[in-house]
Amino acid sequence: MTQRTPISILLVEDNSGDAELIRIALGQFKHLTVGMEHAQWLNSAVTLLTNRTFDAILLDLSLPDSHGVDTVIELCKSVDPERASDDDPVVATNDD
Repeated sequence: MTQRTPISILLVEDNSGDAELIRIALGQFKHLTVGMEHAQWLNSAVTLLTNRTFDAILLDLSLPDSHGVDTVIELCKSVDPERASDDDPVVATNDD
């Protein structure tokens, strides 16, 4: 039996259809057990980041409460430097 590696992901995406597609796609990795938290607003993501850490963040750059590179800047400011490393990935997406 293949051992599955657990990974925790914060998905910041306001489109519920896109969020479901991402959840389905990540479920296809046979070697991973994906635990995902989903936030539809930047301020909700910031709240989640104050309470826990994630292995990766998938970030939409067009959110109801933030847009563009400012979204990345605000999100990164909210991460506790004591719990983060320079290797923590943030993947930003935008359909514009």
